Amino acid sequence: MSTKFFNLNLTATTGSLYDYLTNTCLSHGSYLNPVKVGPFIHGWTDDTYQGGEIPAIDQSLPQIDDSYDAIRWRSNKSDWLNYDDRIGQPILQYIEIINLNPFGDNGTPKYYQPMTKSDWKQYFKPYDEDGFHVSPNGKLYITPEDKDGNSASVKIKGNNPGIFAGFNVVFLLPVDNVNYCCIIDPIIKVKKKED
Repeated sequence: MSTKFFNLNLTATTGSLYDYLTNTCLSHGSYLNPVKVGPFIHGWTDDTYQGGEIPAIDQSLPQIDDSYDAIRWRSNKSDWLNYDDRIGQPILQYIEIINLNPFGDNGTPKYYQPMTKSDWKQYFKPYDEDGFHVSPNGKLYITPEDKDGNSASVKIKGNNPGIFAGFNVVFLLPVDNVNYCCIIDPIIKVKKKED
């Protein structure tokens, strides 16, 4: 049986992204403090794009329902609709996943301490343990599966308790041959799924 991915595809830029990065940003960003480019970066999920205007993925609350097996971030050359040849293809650095609802069904705290790898594995199964990291503050980090930084994926664990998760996607964006470290931050609801 093939895997059904909930794809977050980085696909296009608006014309003002170049001006924003080159004229108004005070720095090129860093891994610890990337430049927020959510309003300028657009994309779609496989099931939400029906043609016409491309919705901004960080302006909505996509819901991953029971039919999906995994979440995948992609930035392929064919998907990256570049409206300005001064901007290159984004190179994924990491995805930071944050638990946004640390409380149980009855409103009591579920996680008294930061989430551990074992806590995260209630929701997600790594494709590769080497790319599945939990920091001391309880955030989950997924690193790219390929050396070119084009994609990263994580499987959704069956019968998970359900979670609202912040997905901070950090990538390098070449502009006039200078790399800017950028971030977008969609929030996604991951629902329970039967195996």
